[in-house]
Parts: sequence; structure tokens; C-alpha cells
Amino acid sequence: MNNHKMACILLMALIAGMIYGTQQMQSRANSARDSLETAKSGAESAEMARRTAEANLLAMDKKTDDLRQIYREWLPHFAAFHSPQEGESRIGELVRQGGVFLLSQRFELKEQKKDAVIPAVLSADLVFEDDYTKTLNWIGQLEEKVPNCRISKCRLTRGDRGNNLHAELRVELPVLSSKVTESESAEGAGSATEAKPNVAKS
Repeated sequence: MNNHKMACILLMALIAGMIYGTQQMQSRANSARDSLETAKSGAESAEMARRTAEANLLAMDKKTDDLRQIYREWLPHFAAFHSPQEGESRIGELVRQGGVFLLSQRFELKEQKKDAVIPAVLSADLVFEDDYTKTLNWIGQLEEKVPNCRISKCRLTRGDRGNNLHAELRVELPVLSSKVTESESAEGAGSATEAKPNVAKS
């Protein structure tokens, strides 16, 4: 094989290598382009999902604004009782303030679901007899001062004296889980921290 043939073979091998290398580079470029398009499409889908979720959150926030306002207004009343003792103490305090003559009282704790927001309900059976007007006023004050209570039984009959009213009541007070108010306190503290401006020290 002379030098001319050898040179032709080497040239052809070089050209073939260049063609192969060019094809490999083009293939890698196409793969990179496809990966870029896939990533771009995924990013666009993620952005669209984020915007949709944000819009849904804003819509839900607006839709539940009234409910959350009611929740904030009523929470302090429910948060007043974390134990049966607090409920019993409050009932006794109202009886003393009203000055009604209490004949008997009996308290019973009714357990609910263990992990429920309201794990128990305190049931108070009260029997008292006093002046007609004073008795009715006391019942009205009970609903005003403890608005979250429920009067499940109210039996009114004539008392021993002409102007007296004999009343038998069953008052139910929800005992709120302390986790609820602890969560609210933590959220309130976080909001206050975020809202507090940074003051530069001189």
C-alpha cells in the first residue's frame, strides 16, 4: 500500500470520526434541549398550580371571613372554662351575685371524645326558689353572662309563697380543650412579632 492510499484511508477515517462526533454532539444537544423544554414545562405547570392554589386560598379566606369573625368573638367565652372546677365556680359566683335562694345543686361531668375540641360538658342541675321577678332576671343574666351555656331543662312552677317561683334548671357548660387557646395564643404572638417594626439603635 503506497503513501497515497494510506493518506486516503486516514482522511476517510478522520472524516468518519468527525461525522460521528458531530452526530453525538447533536444528539446531546437535542437531549439537553428536550430536558430544558421538560423542565420549563414543569416549571410553568408548577407556577400555574401555585397561582391556582393561591387564588383558591384567597377565595376560601374571603368565604370564611364571617365564620372566623364569629369564632374570634365566641372563643373568649368558651375559653373561660378549661376544667369542671372553673364551671362550678362560675355558677356559684352567679348564684351569689343574683342573690337567689338555692335549694340544691348537683354537678356532673359528661365526657366527650378524648381529642375533641370540647372534650367534656359540665351539667349543672340547679333547684332554687325566690321572688318571681328576681328568679326570671337571674335566668336572663345567666344567658347574658355565660352566653355559651345551654339550658337543656327549665321547669317553672309556683313557689310556696304567693309571689315566689320554683325553678328547676339544667345548665350545660362546654369545657374547652386547653390546646385550642394555646394554639390561638401562639398564633397571636407570632402575628404580633411579625407586625412589630424594627427600630434601629442609634
